[in-house]
Amino acid sequence: MSSVSEAHIRQAWLGLLDSERLTRYYSYLAARFQQRHRWITLGVTAGSVATAILSWAPSNVASTIFDSKSVSVSDAGLVSIAVAGAAIWLLLADYSRRSLHASTLESDCNEIVLQWKMLWSEMANLDDQLAAKRIRDLELSGSRVTKHVSSRLPLLSRLNKRCAHEVYKEIQNEQRQQSRP
Repeated sequence: MSSVSEAHIRQAWLGLLDSERLTRYYSYLAARFQQRHRWITLGVTAGSVATAILSWAPSNVASTIFDSKSVSVSDAGLVSIAVAGAAIWLLLADYSRRSLHASTLESDCNEIVLQWKMLWSEMANLDDQLAAKRIRDLELSGSRVTKHVSSRLPLLSRLNKRCAHEVYKEIQNEQRQQSRP
C-alpha cells in the first residue's frame, strides 16, 4: 500500500477547514435571520397595539399612556403606516424561509464535515488513489449542497471572514491542547 501524497493530505485538510467554515457561516446566518424576523414581528405587534390605543382610547387616556400633551387621530395614522411598512418588509424579506434554508444548509454542511473528519482520521491507512477518489466525492457533495445558495442567501464577507478566523483559532487551540504533555 502506497502512502497518501502531500498534495492530497493538504487538499483533505483544506476541505475539512472549508466545510467547518461553511457550517459555522450558515449557522450564524440562520440565527441572524431568526433574530431579524423576531424583532420586526415584535415591532409590528407593538405598533398594532399602539395604533389600537391611539384609535380607540379617548385622547386623554392615550396622552397619559404615551406621555404626551396631545395625541391625535393623525398619530394613529402615522403609526398605522409604519406598521404596514414593517409588515410588508417582513413579507418581502421572508426571513423565516431564509432562516430555514440557512439551517438546512448548516445541517447538510455539518454532515460533510463529519465525512471530512472521517477521511482525515483514515488518511494514514489509505493509498493515494483511494484518498483522491474520496476527496473528489466529498468536494462534489459540498458543491451539490451549496450549488444554488447565491440566489437565495447573501454572501456576507465580514461574517465569512469571522467564521474562517474562528475555525482557524479553534484548530490552533486543539493543536495546542494535543501537544501538551
